[in-house]
Amino acid sequence: MMKRTVLIGAVALAVVLAPAVGRAFTTSELEAAGLSFVGYFELLLEHQMADAADKTDLTISSAEFGAVYAPDDWASVHVLLHYDQGIDATKLWEGFVELGGTETVPVIVKAGRFFLPLGGYSSLFCQDPLCSAPLSKVITETKEEAIQVGYAYGLVQFKAGIANGDVQEIGSDDDLNLYYGNVEMTPMEGVTLGLAYTSDVANSDTISGLVPEEGIVHQVPGVSAFAIYEQGPFYARLDYVTATKRFALADLDTDADGVGDEPSAWAIVLAYDVTEQITLGAMYGQADEFVIDEQYGLAVNYTVYSGVVVGVEYVHGLLCCGPDSDTIQGRLKVSF
Repeated sequence: MMKRTVLIGAVALAVVLAPAVGRAFTTSELEAAGLSFVGYFELLLEHQMADAADKTDLTISSAEFGAVYAPDDWASVHVLLHYDQGIDATKLWEGFVELGGTETVPVIVKAGRFFLPLGGYSSLFCQDPLCSAPLSKVITETKEEAIQVGYAYGLVQFKAGIANGDVQEIGSDDDLNLYYGNVEMTPMEGVTLGLAYTSDVANSDTISGLVPEEGIVHQVPGVSAFAIYEQGPFYARLDYVTATKRFALADLDTDADGVGDEPSAWAIVLAYDVTEQITLGAMYGQADEFVIDEQYGLAVNYTVYSGVVVGVEYVHGLLCCGPDSDTIQGRLKVSF
């Protein structure tokens, strides 16, 4: 209880001092030392409606604090701590080292715990117009200990890595059991295209909680693709993800049809800056053989001042095996 009280007090102070603190964290002395800080705080007022069961809650849904130390242009260390109200604990969210990325050493080696590059979304803080994750992100988002190698050639970037997956095949003792690759290109200004592959979608942060704890019969690879358009006040992103074969029935059958699932999903996210302070957002997506069949949402965000945003968001979810859900959220986000 004491730890939680201290944390709440710290993030509340960050809300009040965010602009000043942000400036203090970017002084010339710190820049010369190669040290910088980032932070994020999110206060959520949420009302959920599912048939006759309504629920209203006020929570600190997310609080994060990170540091980046870059003593040279070829080396950096990143650490991000995250408070999750769902488990009422603070833990290491990301922690990794990056080496290379210079003219003399163009290859970038990244090692540690981080989100694998399996989609066009950003997993650091809430940067989409809607903070509720689209279905494509729900299926693919994966955070693991990994070693990754990246290389940029002209307008194309390549990444590949091996990770310590949480989900094992039954009878296997190989911890480094997850392989992935990613290629992205920017054919023109404001347009990004990407493709990604993972050797096992069961290791995604969501699906790993749906499969048996003792392990799965066999791994199920997955592929994903995305396209991003960002010009002036407009932003659009289209994501698609699919497993390339079925899970064993004993591993995953979320729609309870007696056949192992082969989950897939697509989603589109749109945003428009009405003014420098007001942004409208929309999201729509569908999934097959997954917990949620359909999802759509709308949001309005207002930037009070740099780093401080208040917003209202509505999301409807059509579940495959249960009542539909409607969620209305009022959100305060502070970042520095």
